[in-house]
Amino acid sequence: MSIRRKNTTEEAKVEDVVEEVTHEEPPSEMEEETQTEQPVAADRAQSLVSAPQTALAEAGGSGSNMSEAEMGELDFGFGAFPIIVLDGKEFACEELEGIEDGFDCSIVSYRTKTLYIPSDESEFIYSYDNEVSTKGDRLVDIFSSWEEEKLTYSTKKYFDVTVLLTSGQSEGEAAVLSIAPRSVPKFSAYVGVTLNKIHNVRYTDVITHVAPGNKINKTKFPYTPWSFTYVK
Repeated sequence: MSIRRKNTTEEAKVEDVVEEVTHEEPPSEMEEETQTEQPVAADRAQSLVSAPQTALAEAGGSGSNMSEAEMGELDFGFGAFPIIVLDGKEFACEELEGIEDGFDCSIVSYRTKTLYIPSDESEFIYSYDNEVSTKGDRLVDIFSSWEEEKLTYSTKKYFDVTVLLTSGQSEGEAAVLSIAPRSVPKFSAYVGVTLNKIHNVRYTDVITHVAPGNKINKTKFPYTPWSFTYVK
C-alpha cells in the first residue's frame, strides 16, 4: 500500500503518522509499514470483523452476520483496507479519491495500538495487545534485547479507527484512520463526551465528519490535529 508522504531519510525529523513534521517523533508509521510491515494490514482488517474489546456496528451482537467458523475461513492479507493519514494540512491515501479536505463516515470500530521506542531510536515497535509486535515478535524478547544493550524505552498511544465512508468520490469504501498520539485525545473526547454524554448516541449509529483541525501553534512544534464533528 502506498501513501503520499514527504520524502525524508532522517528518522528524527518525521512527526507522528498523521501530524506535521517535528524533530521528536518516530518515522511515519505508514512509511515503516510500507518497507517492512506488509502483514500488519491483516491485523487492521481483523479489527473490523472481530474486536472483542471494541464494539462493532450492532450494539447487541458481534457485529457480524457470519458464524465464527465462516469468519475463520477468511484470509485478510496485505491491503485489506486503505489507510488514511493526515499529512500536513490534508488527508492522504492513494487508493481513495476526494478525501484531502475531509469526509463523512460511519465509525465501525477502533483499536488501540502502542508504539515502543528504545532510547537510541534504533527501531520502532508497534503492538495491539502489548504482548506481540505487529511483526509477530514477542515483546518480552524485544525488551530483553534492549535491556542487554542498557536501553530504556518510551511508549506512545495510537488509534486505528475502521470506518465506512459515506460521502464524496469514495463513498461506500471501508478504510482505516491512523490517528497519532496528539490527536488521540480529540477522538476520545468526541466518542466519549460529545456523542456518549452530550448527544446520548452510540458512535456506530451516527455519521461523523472528519477534517483537518485548526493548526496548533502554541507549542514547540506546531501541528494540525484531526477534527471530528457529529453530523447526524
